[in-house]
Amino acid sequence: MISTYGIYEDLRTTLDERVAKQIAHHFGAVYEDLQQTATKADMAELRAVVADLAQAQRQTAAGLNELRGTVADLGAGLNELRGTVADLGAGLSELRGTVAGLAESHKALQAEVRELAQAQKRTEMGLAELRATVAGLAEDQKAMRAELRQLAEAQRHTDAVLVKLAETDKQLKQDIGSLRHTVGYGLEDRAFYALPALLRRDHGLEVAGRLLRRHLPLRAGGHVGINILGKATQAGRRLHVVGEAKTQLFRRDVRKFLEKTLPAVRAELGEVFPLLVTYMTPEPGLEEVVRQQGVALYYSYDFVPPPMPL
Repeated sequence: MISTYGIYEDLRTTLDERVAKQIAHHFGAVYEDLQQTATKADMAELRAVVADLAQAQRQTAAGLNELRGTVADLGAGLNELRGTVADLGAGLSELRGTVAGLAESHKALQAEVRELAQAQKRTEMGLAELRATVAGLAEDQKAMRAELRQLAEAQRHTDAVLVKLAETDKQLKQDIGSLRHTVGYGLEDRAFYALPALLRRDHGLEVAGRLLRRHLPLRAGGHVGINILGKATQAGRRLHVVGEAKTQLFRRDVRKFLEKTLPAVRAELGEVFPLLVTYMTPEPGLEEVVRQQGVALYYSYDFVPPPMPL
């Protein structure tokens, strides 16, 4: 006798409980029918069929388990795919933002290109104006070179004239110098004859011998030029008359006479009687300065002899 419960227990290990119950129930019904009609051989065949069915069921269960694993893997892959899709969506959004930024940059670049094109046009216009200016300058340069050649020729002519003027000026200076010396020597010569009487009258000074023009050697080296030099006595004292003659007497001449000529002569000759002779003193007040320094001052008109009595 077959036990449907045993079949149920065996099938439940590999099949769903509801399926195992149905199969066990069907087997029980078939077994009862077979008990009525089936032979031993049929039972053996039936058992073999049942065993094949159980084996097939087990394979089906194994396949189902494998299918469940595959489905699980597919679920995990689907989740991963969803994540990938989400990442792709985020990347796509970022890409859209990048593309939008590139579009804006492209617009800005186009604007800059247009500005550069305008600047290039302005530059070309400026270059054209510059070329025209340079051309004008070149023409001006040519004209200037011609003028420079003319100026160089004029300069050569001017240089020649200046050389002649320099020669003339040199000769003129020599003539003026000679004239100055002539006038100065003439003033000195008149003083040589008139001063002894004037010095006797004004200062009680007796000139011994003639008044001379001399270069006095100096013990320290060199010499000093003296326009009027002579020996004299005054109140029993022996001294030397030392004078300077100037056609026009200026303060600088007085200062040089007092600070250079007189100290050098005193160092060589001892006591001196200083005097100055001139045609005029252009600077106001100079005559008083000279006399305050103890220097006798005579003008050329002092040397004119008085008119003869009628």
